Amino acid sequence: MHPAFQLQNLRTLPAQLQTADLLLSTNLTRNFERLNEHWVIFKADPENIRCLLPVWYANLDPTTIPTVDAMNAAEAAGHRIDAVSGAADALRFLPFMGYSSEGFHPELWNRAWFWMEFLHTFQEHLLVLPPKAELYATFVSIFVHFLGCGCSAQLRSTPGVRIIMGAAWHCLLDNSDDKKLRQISRLINGDEDKRHPHWMQEYMEGIGGGLDHFASLLCRQVTRAVVNPTKPMSDTAVSLFNVAIGFMLRDRDSEKESYPLREALLPHGILRALTAAIFSLNLSATGPSKGLYLLTSAFNVVGSYIAAPPGLKWMSEALQSGFLHAIVLVVVTHPGHEYLEHELRAHLRTLFSAYLVYRSILVLMPNCLAEVAELVKSDVFISSTVYPEWQRFDALAQERLAFLQTFESTPSVVYKACDNMKATDLTSSAVKYASSQIFVAVPFVLTCIIARDNANWQIGRRSIELSAEKLQHSGHCLVRLAHWEARTMNDHLNHTEERQCTVQEKSFLRALLHRDYLALRAQIYTQQITLWAQTPNQVCYTVFDYTHGPVTVTVYPWGEGILDHPPSWMARCHNHILRVFKEPGLLEIHCMAIPNGLKTYRRLFSMRHADSQIFNALQEVSERMQEIPRTDPGFNSIIADGLTLDQSDSQLSTLQRTFCGLQSRSNPILGV
Repeated sequence: MHPAFQLQNLRTLPAQLQTADLLLSTNLTRNFERLNEHWVIFKADPENIRCLLPVWYANLDPTTIPTVDAMNAAEAAGHRIDAVSGAADALRFLPFMGYSSEGFHPELWNRAWFWMEFLHTFQEHLLVLPPKAELYATFVSIFVHFLGCGCSAQLRSTPGVRIIMGAAWHCLLDNSDDKKLRQISRLINGDEDKRHPHWMQEYMEGIGGGLDHFASLLCRQVTRAVVNPTKPMSDTAVSLFNVAIGFMLRDRDSEKESYPLREALLPHGILRALTAAIFSLNLSATGPSKGLYLLTSAFNVVGSYIAAPPGLKWMSEALQSGFLHAIVLVVVTHPGHEYLEHELRAHLRTLFSAYLVYRSILVLMPNCLAEVAELVKSDVFISSTVYPEWQRFDALAQERLAFLQTFESTPSVVYKACDNMKATDLTSSAVKYASSQIFVAVPFVLTCIIARDNANWQIGRRSIELSAEKLQHSGHCLVRLAHWEARTMNDHLNHTEERQCTVQEKSFLRALLHRDYLALRAQIYTQQITLWAQTPNQVCYTVFDYTHGPVTVTVYPWGEGILDHPPSWMARCHNHILRVFKEPGLLEIHCMAIPNGLKTYRRLFSMRHADSQIFNALQEVSERMQEIPRTDPGFNSIIADGLTLDQSDSQLSTLQRTFCGLQSRSNPILGV
């Protein structure tokens, strides 16, 4: 026992307190009732409080903690337990003791902790305890007191201490004043590594549930911090936000390469809460370094959360919350901060530009761009390092919006590649007839010219009853219009990925891919010829990569590139792949790479040619190139010349004329 806890220290009290001293020394289990009467006198001189250390020591004796049977008996009789009453009062007055360097606090902490743990566990069965919020407010004050007395390491290493911290956090977040909330924030922020598995488990146990309950609490904390996005955060709000963002920044399971807290937070609307916090932080009168740290942290978290699959859903939510507006506003408000601008440039380049491939994102863009129309014209924004990236993003957005308008205002028919390789005549008259019959929510099945020789021309509801398999075996050529959701090529997608890609979304993706194919055929032909010149008769496919915003095309040999390790879903595309090998020149496979968070979401499209003229001409050019040494400058010039020279030039060879005219020779049919 430390000398400060010896009972004779009570004799050092001033003379006017000797009456209290006599009572305190004879009935320690009820002494705090008397202490209440004399508290004003004790508080007037902190030295008097120190003389009462034996009182705290005696009332926090862990050997007096009642058993379960004793509590049941007292609860049944409606009696209070004196030891519980004395300990509860001792804990209530303990934070007023004041700080001391005499070294007795570690011993006192051990006693206090046993009782705190007991009261937390059995609070619902003890009649003498104060209301729950008041009890946990006392616990928080005790934690703060011992941290200030040099017991930080001992307190934080005590098993179970974060259970009570978590319970107090959960209880007081919506039922406490600013001072107590700041104290809670100080306690939690003191943990250097909030990712420690054991510590996290204790926090979640104290909050009263698993990771989902913990995520809900963090969302409430951010919402509590942001009273109004148009007003700056108070110091208390900044403390609350700092706690929440700290857990989010440290969320990573390094062994599983996953982010479990992120997955739990997203369904609770954390993106909206964080975006509102960015607006409020942008106005807050915090110190420059702290304010920018929190802003940068918030942007980092939102960016990483948007990158979580299904990214399309989270990007839509972020845009509707004003995240694009927040980026521009912060650049204007805090000009010249290199690290912050670096992060914002990355968001525009890797997130926003990439997602402009989706129709559901493009329909949000007009409102998003209108919100920042005046800000992006300001001198501050134009002079920032973010502006060049903004120009690229804005140009791509305007170009895709123009195409979206054309797509939705002009009737168009996009086909599934014909399953009957003998069916080559898909006439425009049949297309026009089918197009004229389209109305909402009714898919149509169209049989091509070869099918008319074997069956009646069918179009309408009755033909829907014929499955694709029956049509194939009956010799029919099945062609589906764009309004029909076909899954043949993309059954490999998991449920989450497929669910986010609606019928409208897939129709737009098909149309965008087809447009870009027509615009980039010169590049595709060039790469195909180069590949075949090196590896004759190599079956290839084309990747249209939209993951960085503007599309890039690359022709790969089959089995290499993005499909270098074909996953199990490739088996579902087996029939289509066999057709490519069986009938080269009539069918091509295109792979559309689009963002799904930071991962790549792949859709395969088959493209049908009406004949093999293009393929034969490309093969002819590649054979000619095989005769030229690869080191010869003419190896590549023949392609470049064929693409750039006018067909009317009399100097062009027949081979070059053939190659030059490929782009206008055929309008291929793009599948789904």
